[in-house]
Amino acid sequence: MKRLLLLIAVSIVWSGSVLQAQEYEYVPLVREGIEWGYKNGEIYRFIGEEIINGKVYKQLGNSSRDYPDSYKIAGYAREENKVVYRLYSKDAEEVPIYDFNVKQVGDIMQAWHTEPGYFGMKVESLDSILVNGKYRKMIKLENQRGECIEGIGSTETGYNILYPFYQITSEFDEKTKNKLEYVKNTATGKNEWQRPNDNLDDKYEYVPLVREGVEWGYTGDLGDYRCQIKGDTIIDGTTYKKFYRYTTCGLQKNTPCYVAVRENDKKVYYREITGDNREERLIYDFSLEKGDMSILYSRSALDYMQIDVRYVDTIQVGSTYRKRLEYLIHDVIEGIGGLKNDWLVAAFTIAPCVPDCNIWIYLSYVKNLVTGEYEYGNKGACGDTYAYDPYVKDCNFGFYHHDPEDRYIWDIDVFAHYYITGEKAVNGKIYKQFVESKSCDYASGTEIALIREEDKKVYLLDGEKEWLWYDFTLEKGDTITIESASPLNPSGEKLKIPVVNTDTFEIGGKLRKRIYLRGYDTWIEGLGTENRLPLHSFEPSCGMDCGDKLYYQRIGDKISYLDNYFIHDLLEPCTSSVLDTQIEALRIARTPDALIVTLPGTGYRLAELTEMTGRLAWCAYLDSEAEGVTIPTAPLSPGAYIVTLSNDRGERIVQKVMIQ
Repeated sequence: MKRLLLLIAVSIVWSGSVLQAQEYEYVPLVREGIEWGYKNGEIYRFIGEEIINGKVYKQLGNSSRDYPDSYKIAGYAREENKVVYRLYSKDAEEVPIYDFNVKQVGDIMQAWHTEPGYFGMKVESLDSILVNGKYRKMIKLENQRGECIEGIGSTETGYNILYPFYQITSEFDEKTKNKLEYVKNTATGKNEWQRPNDNLDDKYEYVPLVREGVEWGYTGDLGDYRCQIKGDTIIDGTTYKKFYRYTTCGLQKNTPCYVAVRENDKKVYYREITGDNREERLIYDFSLEKGDMSILYSRSALDYMQIDVRYVDTIQVGSTYRKRLEYLIHDVIEGIGGLKNDWLVAAFTIAPCVPDCNIWIYLSYVKNLVTGEYEYGNKGACGDTYAYDPYVKDCNFGFYHHDPEDRYIWDIDVFAHYYITGEKAVNGKIYKQFVESKSCDYASGTEIALIREEDKKVYLLDGEKEWLWYDFTLEKGDTITIESASPLNPSGEKLKIPVVNTDTFEIGGKLRKRIYLRGYDTWIEGLGTENRLPLHSFEPSCGMDCGDKLYYQRIGDKISYLDNYFIHDLLEPCTSSVLDTQIEALRIARTPDALIVTLPGTGYRLAELTEMTGRLAWCAYLDSEAEGVTIPTAPLSPGAYIVTLSNDRGERIVQKVMIQ
């Protein structure tokens, strides 16, 4: 998948070379001697310490470039274990605003934001960035602009450094929003990070929006549908392209043309082909620059609107750079269109809704049908490989436990194992045994339930009565009802749980459906819930603070799912031998002072060597086309180590090695 990334310029260079362990250095965000400068002229610095409620905070000073030495206190922050906490005022509640402990794609950054849920954002991608000769972790979060960089923070929209993930929800928000322009070391006077300038003529390539061979995918209250441009038509002597909208998997021959569109001088026009009013209307103008004003047609408002361009910058899409324009609320990107609504609605409407603000539509992906690559969004097109993975199958699950009072203290000696095995016939139906065990052998465990699956629904037998456990047919907008008498219901009251969204994501090269329930943990096809023990699916969501987390799923002798959040989890007794057997194809040659690792394919971005205690001994960032990596061992003490390879999908391969 091609990701949209901000172009980082000047003092920052993307890492594509090998990263030695000594070249990485964690840099805290809460530190003095650093200046954060924003586009509206505001400056922020940490200027001293203050003890509040028994904790030491740094004071965040706010000034302007016109009066750089006239600071007023804008809030307080502290950092502990790579987590940044905010106090807006002395009597306010402390909340986390960054958590740089995330390890891989799919992890949740437990930080405050203004979207429903308020705490927790999913990691979309991880990378590194070179700052002053040292590499720092760079994190892209789903549905958030820009990236989060260690020691710098969010590179995109926010009110100030204490509000990095404030979402734009009104015209007032748009007028008062701030964009980080630079981060400067005040001692050296040099910038650690700087927003790129827009003079990218050598790398910039205009990509028209009206083009064939591209599919736009949408999701929302009207259901999922797709759009495509294909073929020409002539109306009143002017040549247009045919624009199709369809719900089928791919454009069918009998799909009727939806509207006609054309593009000229970076301006996009459309015409209705049915109805009384078929005049041509201007809906996009990519020639605009910051401060420009244009009159564009809003298909949702059915009227022309005056549009002011607030900001213009350039972002990377695939191997090209494209212009991005920010209007009142939404962004528009060349060749892609509006990011938060229907292609024809455009991005300058007051809200991303059609035909009124009770109906929501979002762009989920843009796929190049010629290359098969995604220019925007996650995988989701019909052509992607997907096959339903049942939950009820012969397998076993491993859960590990941590102290919910402190999410950084993990008790790796406490494991829970669950097995789906055997068969029993009850009332003419075949059930699988659900067995709980404290060992790696289900024979020594205890049967705690009988379960079966039919039509993507999982049922639990309680005596003579069946109860619905999982329903993987659910879609956004559906509601699942759990009766008060159900043994899975801890509340004692009937539960009606709405589905807020569904998507697919990749585990082990296979797409799985993911169902988001309001107030409850997410369901994953074939796995169930990650942060709740089995049979506890309908307890309110608490993320990693629940105290339990799915560690692995094993089918036969193969690990089908492994959460490598902590490398020392590999000591868990029921998986270590399987892992060693599973990856015998990983070839590691030894020399007197190095390990030569042959990579099992391409796409690997990170190699790590870790002591059994979990301490990182060495790491290297890899070119995605690399075929091997050399791990120096001369400076290391003899003993057991873990080799870990991570690919660009967040998957890991691990293997124990002995260094003499």
